[in-house]
Amino acid sequence: MAVRRDTQGRFTVGHPGGPGRPKRQTEAGYLSTMMSVVDLDQWRRICEKARDDALAGDEKARSWLARYLVGDPSAKAPATTEVIIQQLLQLDPALDKAAMRLAAPELTSEEFPGLAAKERHESVVRAEAAAAILQAEAV
Repeated sequence: MAVRRDTQGRFTVGHPGGPGRPKRQTEAGYLSTMMSVVDLDQWRRICEKARDDALAGDEKARSWLARYLVGDPSAKAPATTEVIIQQLLQLDPALDKAAMRLAAPELTSEEFPGLAAKERHESVVRAEAAAAILQAEAV
């Protein structure tokens, strides 16, 4: 059997090792609990406090805001123009994606073979799906 590691425990050339430790997934239950404890008004106050602390020179507050506003260097942040366009058009990419997932089975049915009919139907289904998501979010 070939030696896979050197004397320091590192993998040798030709033996890259395994895929590594799986990435940690955020637990839905914890996120759901956090969302039920902190409403949007409270979150606004937290963000305003972080902004004020960052402006006063608090490095941790500045770093926390930067991670959300600018993004981690390892993560792909949306372009500023994309965010501005979404705001101007009042688009919500997450809501739109969820609505399309809910609408997909309905949109692919044979009841709407024509493209124009499908597009009209798509907007109705998307609106209904968005309403259902917002209603569930309010509960």
